[in-house]
Amino acid sequence: MSQQELADYLGVTQATLSGWENEKYEIDNASLLKCADYFHVTVDYLLGRSDELPDTSVTLDDFTIALYNATKHLTTDQKQQLINMANFFNSELEKNKQK
Repeated sequence: MSQQELADYLGVTQATLSGWENEKYEIDNASLLKCADYFHVTVDYLLGRSDELPDTSVTLDDFTIALYNATKHLTTDQKQQLINMANFFNSELEKNKQK
């Protein structure tokens, strides 16, 4: 991948990306997160705080990928509401199994 290709993906100029790489400019949080997502690593990995790479042997099913794509822009509170709903549905299933 070229700097220009990554810059295009991030929505910045190649000069900005070069400035981040050379520590001339400080990368903003949104771009840092987008880089981590693109390379499938953690922000800590990008910042040199960790050398641990994610387990690439984990595969995600179509539902999990669709759910992620549909919810990745929600706020933390909205995501928590979805988790609460899923927990509620699971508890209802367990109640029905016990009957």
